Amino acid sequence: MSDAAFLSDARSGLLAPRISVDVEELSRLWRWDEARVICERPNSLEETPDLPMRVRGAWGRALRDHALMPRRRDPWGRPSAWETLFLFDPPREPGFEAARPYAVRVDVRRDTVEASIRLFGWAGLYVDEALLALWRALEGGVSLRTSGRMRVSFPPIEAHRSRAEGLAAQGVTRHGRLFFDSPTIVRRQRTLAIDPPSILMGAVRRAASLAPWMELGLARNGPRLREACQALTYDMSELLPARWTRWSIRRPGSPIPVNAMVGSMSFHGDIDPIAPYLRLAETCGLGSHAALGFGRVRAVLY
Repeated sequence: MSDAAFLSDARSGLLAPRISVDVEELSRLWRWDEARVICERPNSLEETPDLPMRVRGAWGRALRDHALMPRRRDPWGRPSAWETLFLFDPPREPGFEAARPYAVRVDVRRDTVEASIRLFGWAGLYVDEALLALWRALEGGVSLRTSGRMRVSFPPIEAHRSRAEGLAAQGVTRHGRLFFDSPTIVRRQRTLAIDPPSILMGAVRRAASLAPWMELGLARNGPRLREACQALTYDMSELLPARWTRWSIRRPGSPIPVNAMVGSMSFHGDIDPIAPYLRLAETCGLGSHAALGFGRVRAVLY
């Protein structure tokens, strides 16, 4: 099988998974592989909202460089991680969108920085290649600040790979708080959606967009879930807007304005219908550009 044939079959599989499951079954079958590198924290590092995106850019360049090196042909015809994770565009159809099957996470400590790539479903086949590229990316250099041209090495200390499978069920909940650990973007068409039901429904859309990478389709009742979200009582007093400008190598010289949310919001009522989706969102992010490191959330339900 050629690389093109593999990706063609992948597109068909993402569009039409053979098995349909509800959210409880999806939670039991949910899985991801993680490549994680702990490195030294460089002096003068700015912990700005786009740090995960800068790490992701360096990781992508390392994957590209690795793909250009001579390699043995894969006996199953699988293309490189660069081709599958970056060049391949997951399919979109009216009412359906498959997401890129990874999420970038970066934690800045006092003296170290921990960067990780989570690969969902069968994208976990690339975890070794992802780990090597992440090590090389950090070692090779990441810009210290937004739009910075100079890249500085984040000297790696140790590397790990792991797999997680399944999420435990939780009992009845009536209260919840959603913490946004990285800026979160939930869109209504092209504008930022800041109404609480749309934010929670972003977790539903995110789960549905990653389930096909596990060869599963998510059966969900969108109108019923939205009604459940609309029936909750919300406190938005600790949810704040965040605005900044990012840059892309695909649009050199063209600033890209970003509007997002930070902080937290609380909600009360019958949370059970939406709770499984929020627990999934804790592992994969919520909203747009989760693959860039945005939308990292923690859900406290009780």
